[in-house]
Amino acid sequence: MKNLGGVILAATLATLVSGCSSDAGDKVEAPPCAATFDVSNSPETLGSGARFNAELQNVKTRTEPFPLVEVTNAAGWSDDWDRVVEVRVNTTGAKLNGKAETAGYCWKNIPESDGEGFRPQEYWLFVKDGRPVQSVRWQGPTPVLQVGSGALTKESMLAADGKGWIVPQP
Repeated sequence: MKNLGGVILAATLATLVSGCSSDAGDKVEAPPCAATFDVSNSPETLGSGARFNAELQNVKTRTEPFPLVEVTNAAGWSDDWDRVVEVRVNTTGAKLNGKAETAGYCWKNIPESDGEGFRPQEYWLFVKDGRPVQSVRWQGPTPVLQVGSGALTKESMLAADGKGWIVPQP
């Protein structure tokens, strides 16, 4: 084999970086999924997403801190969840599994990049014992409930910030 000015080295590096192989028999397989969850089409097993969003609107004017479970209880939800995370545009499956602590899940319909003039729907994902239970669509382009890069639990203390947002308290 001739090395034509680094062409072979470049082709080899490109193959390694892309995860592809020059040999059709050498396929790189993705790890198996424990299960697949469709973020945009989950059943309302905990309760009505619309009622959850309505309760978020109701608590925006509260002056005292409150636990997140008060919001879900007021919405008539089951207590069968233990954490909630945001599913934002361009969240990867690996990042979502890390935040939600849902190892091995595969995800359908994670919101993809904003296109020109297009804003995809984003969600809150409720989880119980490492398995996704229900997703709820945000109303509007930004979430009223600010979860951030981590997760909230039933006991997470929240407060209205006076600017229309519900934020976690330290």
